[in-house]
Amino acid sequence: MQSLTIQPVYLYSYRRFYTSYVKSLSGYHEFWLAAYTSVTPTPKNYQLWQYSDTYYSTALKQSVDASKQVSGTWFGNTAISTSKYPYGSRTVGETVQVRSQTTFYGGTSKIAPSLMDTNLTIKQVKTIKSGQSRQAVLLSNGSTVVVWFRAQDVQAYYHANYIKKLKVTNKAGNNMYLNGKKVNHYKQGTTLLVSGFKLVHGVYEAVHAGHTTYFTANKNWVK
Repeated sequence: MQSLTIQPVYLYSYRRFYTSYVKSLSGYHEFWLAAYTSVTPTPKNYQLWQYSDTYYSTALKQSVDASKQVSGTWFGNTAISTSKYPYGSRTVGETVQVRSQTTFYGGTSKIAPSLMDTNLTIKQVKTIKSGQSRQAVLLSNGSTVVVWFRAQDVQAYYHANYIKKLKVTNKAGNNMYLNGKKVNHYKQGTTLLVSGFKLVHGVYEAVHAGHTTYFTANKNWVK
């Protein structure tokens, strides 16, 4: 379902059906539990509780289903904490690579080894809350759609010609390379002038202005 829509996907189920057949909330954003009881159901792994199907509505003058929000963002403020879910802000059209040993969003399969060092394009994004990610991205290799990944599982690289300088944001600093060999090291906070970008083993590298050395263009390490 999540691959077919950018809207949140909610599971609506009775407890017995959930434990017998569904068994996992993987692939769903939130859980709407139907349990007609006066006692709050446990475990509290649901966000919305439908507690009655005979609640009398004075406005409608008839009995209706009734639910209450237990947790989550089903109603009210839908803002997602950027401190709890720091990975996001990816945009359609960005070039990224998938981090090693990561699995598809909502699944257990991994990307084909032949695509591990390939630049992929973000075709679609959607809001999620998973791991440390507040966003999932749908990747494509040319015209071939790959699959959804969490934002924390992809790396975005600068490569636009209008970028003329980048600042080192990596706490450990960044290395400069020449012909594949390390020739210098710059500390966090250093601003480096950029003359352009080039692909090195399938990854974008920034070329230092006035030099033939290059350094990472990974947006997690420079900005």
